[in-house]
Amino acid sequence: MSIHRISSILFYNHYERFWSRYYFLVAVMFFIYSWIPQVLTPGVVTQMTLVNGTTLYFTYDWDHMVMVKNRVYIFSIVYFLLLVGIGISVAVVARQRFQRADANSNVSKKLTKVALTYGFVYSGILMWNILDLIQTKFDVFPEWFWSASVALMSLASDLMTLALPYILLIYDSNIKRDLRPPKDTSNANISVMIVSS
Repeated sequence: MSIHRISSILFYNHYERFWSRYYFLVAVMFFIYSWIPQVLTPGVVTQMTLVNGTTLYFTYDWDHMVMVKNRVYIFSIVYFLLLVGIGISVAVVARQRFQRADANSNVSKKLTKVALTYGFVYSGILMWNILDLIQTKFDVFPEWFWSASVALMSLASDLMTLALPYILLIYDSNIKRDLRPPKDTSNANISVMIVSS
């Protein structure tokens, strides 16, 4: 989203053409980046075995699992830093671009607020991975917190993923205007005098 905001600021007259031309390439780049940790760690972490047709056994390769987790942590940290960096760059680019135009300063502020808020909320998922890394290495959080971490993470992930419409409701006046019932702005009082003879 932040990359889209930067492109709409930098390529104000041509960003639709830019995204229609490069959308697939950007999507492929994000796909490849999210897939790299799996490609770098070939093999199976968990193996399931069915014994006697009734009992299912799980076998874990702990060394391989640690290697996979470490790579995921590294990519999470890099992705978190990218989100924060791009979010801050949206604010800087918008401020510089719309600094001289008073009419667009409100648009710049709204774009900046939406991009920074969304980047902050979405980076919470990555921060969870980073906190998991800290807990794994240094054991700083209480045990009860991490026993409930999977349930908390799935709830937090859903809340963060579905946050964009609410962020837009908070900051976008066009959406607010469309959702509010129209106000009766008529101030005219009509008086009718009936005269009979």
